[in-house]
Formats: sequence, structure tokens, C-alpha cells
Amino acid sequence: MLRYVRWLRLQTLDKVSPRRYVLIGGAIVAVVAGLGALDTFGVISVKALDLDGEKNVPAFTSGFLLLGAAFAAGAFWLATGIDGRSRWERGAALVMAALFLYMSADEVGQLHEKAERITGIDWQTLFLPVFAVAAVATVLVLRSWRGQPVARALLIAGAVAWVMAQIGEHLEYDSHDVEVAGFQYLVLFEETFEMVGTLLLTAAFIQAGQRTLHRVADRRTTLRVTSAGSRLRAQ
Repeated sequence: MLRYVRWLRLQTLDKVSPRRYVLIGGAIVAVVAGLGALDTFGVISVKALDLDGEKNVPAFTSGFLLLGAAFAAGAFWLATGIDGRSRWERGAALVMAALFLYMSADEVGQLHEKAERITGIDWQTLFLPVFAVAAVATVLVLRSWRGQPVARALLIAGAVAWVMAQIGEHLEYDSHDVEVAGFQYLVLFEETFEMVGTLLLTAAFIQAGQRTLHRVADRRTTLRVTSAGSRLRAQ
């Protein structure tokens, strides 16, 4: 079963176009964010489209995109195993996959809001250790992607988009936890940048994973040719 899952992930990884993924995902994000903006600014009133709502279309869309990021990072982790990468490189990819998986569950289940209510501590302060782990893992993955400028650029852009989204969320409330003027604009900014950032991070892992698989395939082809040449010379 595990072997089948591994094969399925690698086969899927090799067939997905990073460019097409971003374009299709971007169109979906544009529709969800656009409809959410209409609801946010009172043009329409549909609770299922509320960008700041729970268990609705924007939340499930964001959660689904993060699940895709977890899948891509997990597939990349499997590819690094075939490529014989070091433990720290593989470990960083696995940590990223786990973080994306948690973030997906958080988007749907509002885990950080619940943690904030239980502890009475602002969730961004409470989750500082998680942010630190994510930052270290991102740096390690970047270091392992030397010679892959496209994947690195996508990863950096995605990480920056997520940082900007968190800054936007931090600015939504004042020191007394009251919504600030322009709250609606900040919510639109936050949710849109989160989804766009996730798309870019997913594309980064797809790109890097495909490069890794192609490198492995080229290496195996070279070995087969070399082996065949050696046998012919031996005859």
C-alpha cells in the first residue's frame, strides 16, 4: 500500500505543469476572492462567501490549496529519497509537508482561533515557535535548491506572500482586539495573499520535484549506457 502511494505521488508530480497549476489555481483564487470582496463590501450578502468566515467557500478553498501544497512537498520528499539527498535536506522537505498539512486542517477547523480562545494569548504570539520552524525549514530547502532558480524564486515569492498576509492579519485589530478602520480591505488582502502564496509554494515544490526526478532518470540512463558499453567491450 505504501509503495503504491509513493508511486502515485511521484507519477502525479511528474505530470503536473507548475505553470498550468498556477494559472488554473490563480483563476480559482480570483473568483473566490472576487466574490468574497463583493460580500465583504456589502454588494451581496452570502455567508458562504465571507472571507473572514468559517467553514465556507473561501476557508475550504484555502484548505484545499494547502492540502495540494502538502501533497507536492511530500512528493518532493519522496523524490529526494530516490536522489540520495542528505538527511537534513529530506527532513526540511518533510517538515514543510507536515506544516502545509497542519495549515490545511487549521484553515478548515480554525485551530489557531480555538487555541487563542483557550489560552487567551494572541495566536500569532502563541505560534511563534511554529513560525520559527517554518522559517528554518524554508531556508534549508532553499539551500538544497541551488541550481534551480525557478523553484527558488517561486518559494521565495510564496513565502513573502504568506508573510505579507500575516502582517495584514496583525493589522486588522488594534491593541484592544477591536476591528480597525479599513478592516475589510485588510481581510481581502490577507486571504488573497495567503491563497496566492500557497499556489506559488506548491508550484515551487512541483518544479523542484520534477527536476529531481529528471536528474535521477538521466543518471540511470547514463548508468545503463555505461553498463551496456562495458559489456560490449568485454565481448
